[in-house]
Amino acid sequence: MAPVNRPIGLRYSILKMEGERGTEVPVTTRFRSGDRIQLVLEANQAAYLYVVTQGSSGAWRILYPGPGAKAGSNRLRAGQAHVSRFRLDERPGVEKLFVALSRAPEKDLDGLVFELRSQNREVSDPVVAQLRTSASRDMVLEDGANSPERTDRSVYAVSKAPGAGARVVVDIRLAHD
Repeated sequence: MAPVNRPIGLRYSILKMEGERGTEVPVTTRFRSGDRIQLVLEANQAAYLYVVTQGSSGAWRILYPGPGAKAGSNRLRAGQAHVSRFRLDERPGVEKLFVALSRAPEKDLDGLVFELRSQNREVSDPVVAQLRTSASRDMVLEDGANSPERTDRSVYAVSKAPGAGARVVVDIRLAHD
């Protein structure tokens, strides 16, 4: 396990797929209905990953850990990439993704994930709001697309908070026509 005084960080990038080949695009890219997208998430240290998506109905659904996952299966190793694949539907709008990366399992979300998965139910807005507002206020967010010294288009989110309970929380929006 990484020392608890080392900042915890999440790198994410969005790839627009053309056949089997993906091109990294800025997070501000406006997509078209039917586009295939890959979201690549990577932690700088061993941590627990949660991805929740909000559909056009407004309901939140757990995307990761996936169906049939066992407790603890959402733990990433340092440098391990997690890839989620999407095809945007025909209804124009904004697809919302909520991503949480934490050193320790999120007790509220972890128990909820596995309970809801077994019942195929949704996550409530208050649970997502609670996790969003409990994020560290000393988080640094850097968008690679706006940095002239870097050629990648990744976004880096880092929490400088010490301790076993440190986490990084990001909201990702994928707009499409």
